[in-house]
Amino acid sequence: MRPPLLALLLLWPVGAAARTSEMLVADYCVAVQKSDETAAVAMMAPALQEAVAAARRANDQFAANHPDEKPPLGDGLRLSAFPDVPESCLPEAIDESSVTIEYRPLGSAEGAWRDRLILVPDGAGGVQIGDIEFGLSDADTLSLWLSQAAEP
Repeated sequence: MRPPLLALLLLWPVGAAARTSEMLVADYCVAVQKSDETAAVAMMAPALQEAVAAARRANDQFAANHPDEKPPLGDGLRLSAFPDVPESCLPEAIDESSVTIEYRPLGSAEGAWRDRLILVPDGAGGVQIGDIEFGLSDADTLSLWLSQAAEP
């Protein structure tokens, strides 16, 4: 039996070098529920962080060139398959290479959606997010979405 998400967060030592997959999903769920893009990006592998930066640069350029149009990242960084902030964010399956998360929308016991965090080693004995499969689909990923947002 896994401890509740809040308990995992309280056990996470500040400044710890290695983040386990359980700790990563706990931190990620907090970031998603707070719409905290900065915290979410900090959990990503360097290649994914660079893809975020490239998409943001392209977004800023688009906004400067087309002030009357909505830029590609107009609603912010996509952190889950569903655009709204979830009421709940719970891990369903955790292993060393991926975490499946179930989200539920605010005020609803129905309509859950699932994403998968693809985990990669962080070089310090822990893990970081290598990509996100939205809706558990390898055809709809954060890296693909970012590359499309960065296209001229």
